[in-house]
Amino acid sequence: MRPTDIESVIKGEEATLGETLGKEFFEQELTNPLAYFWVATKNDEVIGYIGAYVVPPSADIISFYVLDAYQKQGYGSKLMTRLLDECGRLKVEAVTLEVKEGNNKGINFYLKNGFQKINIRKHYYQDGSNALLMKKVIK
Repeated sequence: MRPTDIESVIKGEEATLGETLGKEFFEQELTNPLAYFWVATKNDEVIGYIGAYVVPPSADIISFYVLDAYQKQGYGSKLMTRLLDECGRLKVEAVTLEVKEGNNKGINFYLKNGFQKINIRKHYYQDGSNALLMKKVIK
């Protein structure tokens, strides 16, 4: 992810997640050596991204989306694979994430990619909804 991608990522977060981490967050975190961000593009348009904090032996996915029009076309899997490959290279043993309890598409995607539900975080999101905490052990 480059600084020039920030505006597109923010618009995509708002469209798919209903909220965004915000411009200041991305401007600051793009220079953080523990933060990793990748975008997926099609025809020079940002159609998705994944971001994580990686502090071996663990990593935490902080945000991830693919625009609705591009879901189920492999873009999410490619982003997830890129992150998991990097985690493997950095000797990460486990990756965690939070996902809205009612986000069945997201939950099913994570389950398909080897994540397991491990806990619930009550009233985690700004709208008061719960988050499922999920974890994938990397072998």
